Amino acid sequence: DIMCKVKSWVIDQKKPVRFYHDWNDKEIEVLNKHLFLTSKPMVYLVNLSEKDYIRKKNKW
Repeated sequence: DIMCKVKSWVIDQKKPVRFYHDWNDKEIEVLNKHLFLTSKPMVYLVNLSEKDYIRKKNKW
């Protein structure tokens, strides 16, 4: 049942697991065992020199 809910949310609605806010404690326990990538926080990395960062010259 939990995996069907995950499938519906992730595949059908095309949303990350972390954006579904109605998980109960039992469901969270099951989800944590599967280590879904979409349950992880997002991290953005930019390859930028310190010089460009200080000058704010790069569009990123």
